[in-house]
Amino acid sequence: MTKKKKSEYTGKLNEPIKIDLTKTFDRQGRTAYILNTKLSQMATFKRIQVKESDYEKPHIINYYGVNIMSSGSGKDKITREIDQYLLSGFRAYFNSASNEYINKKEAELLETAKKNHPNSENKQFEFTEKEKNKIRNIRFELEEATQEGLFADCVTLHNSGIGSLFIKIPELGLFLENPTQSQQLFLNSVIKLYDGESNIKSTKGESRSTEVKGIPCNCLFYSDTNKLLQDKANNYLMKLLDTGLVRRSFIAFMPEKEISINGDYELELQIKNKAYQEAEEINEFINKTFMAIDKDSEFQMLPETYKIYHNYQNQNKNKYNSLLRKSDDILLKELRGRFWKTFKLSGLIAVISHPEEPVIKPQDLEYAIYQSELFAQDFEQFFKTKPQTDTDKLFLYFLNNKGEWLATQEIKKQKFTNYNHFSRWFDENLQYVKNMAESQGYSVKEEKFNNNSGKRYMLVENKLGQALTVAKPLGEFV
Repeated sequence: MTKKKKSEYTGKLNEPIKIDLTKTFDRQGRTAYILNTKLSQMATFKRIQVKESDYEKPHIINYYGVNIMSSGSGKDKITREIDQYLLSGFRAYFNSASNEYINKKEAELLETAKKNHPNSENKQFEFTEKEKNKIRNIRFELEEATQEGLFADCVTLHNSGIGSLFIKIPELGLFLENPTQSQQLFLNSVIKLYDGESNIKSTKGESRSTEVKGIPCNCLFYSDTNKLLQDKANNYLMKLLDTGLVRRSFIAFMPEKEISINGDYELELQIKNKAYQEAEEINEFINKTFMAIDKDSEFQMLPETYKIYHNYQNQNKNKYNSLLRKSDDILLKELRGRFWKTFKLSGLIAVISHPEEPVIKPQDLEYAIYQSELFAQDFEQFFKTKPQTDTDKLFLYFLNNKGEWLATQEIKKQKFTNYNHFSRWFDENLQYVKNMAESQGYSVKEEKFNNNSGKRYMLVENKLGQALTVAKPLGEFV
């Protein structure tokens, strides 16, 4: 049996390749999930592009990340600390370049003012002050915009020749729960921006629609798991995934797990201090990497890299064909488009690993495949998680407070539904909760109290003495 070459992809998940920053990536690495998006923001500031072969047109690098984790996981803190401790050099460079762009535009306005009003300094001043307000800043990040505002940001980036969009939605579940029409248009525009193209329909007085190309857009969406499993948010999320988000995004999902406890405060302090010391070293390394990246450079696959890429595409196609009509359409769409986002990720890894060598090496692609396959497992796990119904939520509340009396007013305060609709909602769901309790070996007691002015309820073990079945956690995987 002939030994395979090291660069040939065998279809098995290899251990992570030890390359600079990305070596920190692992299944539980919350920071690494977000770090991918932030590193892409940095690399795409210089408009890096990637190619598979000699004669094709290059494609922009970008990264769409959806991070689903439990509430209280410190998602905002992670993002802030990446900006503060790992990307402070890039942030300073960004601010300097943005100010330079603004100064250049203001100088152009002054020249125009002098040309239009050569004999009046007052009119020159009035003109420049008025037109200054129309200059749009290059934004470091944005959380929400109108469709027109997003397009205007793209035009600014097109005119500046530097920078990229970085869109962050820190509470995606809440955002999707009841989106306005403006928010829906915004999300649809963001999905379309994956290929770097933005357009807006012509308005009254314009003869045609306007379009800009080559604008990298990076997205960081994250959400509490329970929020995304609620009916309205879950339905809208599935609609977005089905219409293109799943083919574009790396989706990280981390179910609830026990919190580790370190009783040694001195050791905990040592670990924290060491982490911040290492962050300074990484920040310096990232800054040097960023400065070494040539603007508008193209990273192309080596022939041996393309061989791995070709084999990986065929592997995905074979798996797709075997699952056709046996799996959900959204899962199939993710599988069918997985190779493309993997290709872009390999370009990002190449830029960070060897910025002065504009090629995508076999190990760059192999590590991108490693990450992509882990993300795919995450997404499938989340996709098979059951959305919570109203009955689920109410039963879980009873279960978490079993053996305790729960007054109607106390249940109402949990805000399961609008206060005005609570009485009807509770009556409709209480019987279902009773049935669910019986199936799990419990029963719901109820009684009047407070001089018959109110009612209260208690979840207790089934009085018949039946062996209790272990209550399945809500959202258990099927």
